[in-house]
Amino acid sequence: MGHQQVNQTSLEFEFYTTKKIIDRARYVLGVIDLDPASCIKANRIVKATKIYTKRANGLTKPWRGKVWMNHPWGAYEKKCPTTGCTKKRCEKRGYHLTEDFAGNAAWVNKLHQSYANGQVEEALCITYASSSEKWFKTLKANYAMCLIDGRTSFYSHTGELLDQNPKGCAVTYLGNDIAKFNENFSDIGDVMVPFKVATSQQLAAA
Repeated sequence: MGHQQVNQTSLEFEFYTTKKIIDRARYVLGVIDLDPASCIKANRIVKATKIYTKRANGLTKPWRGKVWMNHPWGAYEKKCPTTGCTKKRCEKRGYHLTEDFAGNAAWVNKLHQSYANGQVEEALCITYASSSEKWFKTLKANYAMCLIDGRTSFYSHTGELLDQNPKGCAVTYLGNDIAKFNENFSDIGDVMVPFKVATSQQLAAA
């Protein structure tokens, strides 16, 4: 077991979701048609019918069906110059970026837009509960969300359990069966529903 920290200043982008959370996601969705930010190793737990790897670049592909998303975490960062890069971030992580790093907002916005236009039928995504970020506001203002209790553990790409996460995490549900989401996630955190979403569901049931 590892004891590394999971955070956006660690300069690591790949954190694999534990079976504890994926099993709940699968109960809600029934089946996971697509994981748009994955790899063969991560998909051993997710078991998505289709995945987009880093090489495929899921941001450039259509997303359809029932989606689970644990995207590469971190802020947008431009690629490094071909020579003479002096970024301290590169010195710390031990390598340079050969292409732009899209960042949280690009992934969350694509999921939101793909659901809004009907391509994505239903989805779940896990993120930091970053209430100060615009991309997080998009999620909390429009969808049901489970604010996970305590620290959320993830696996590194080497298989180590990263169990010293200093930030809170949230799983957001994009779909209409909020009762099923609550049933499967309320034991690991508080499930919150935006007032406008709750009100619209009450009106639809009236």
